[in-house]
Amino acid sequence: MKTRSLVMDVRVGESVSLDGGRVLVKVGEKSGQRVKLHFTADSAVAIDKVAPVKGADLAKSGIRGALA
Repeated sequence: MKTRSLVMDVRVGESVSLDGGRVLVKVGEKSGQRVKLHFTADSAVAIDKVAPVKGADLAKSGIRGALA
């Protein structure tokens, strides 16, 4: 599987559109290091929270650097 990565700064109230507008992610509020995200998507789109990846797991999989 081919993957791409993009890092961007987004402020509270701003949104990011994915897949040509199929998914909309809006930053609702921020408190310390936590951010509340609001997802809007068609009911056919699966949205799941993924467990954090630890540094040792990154090294085993060959991924270098931090994931954002």
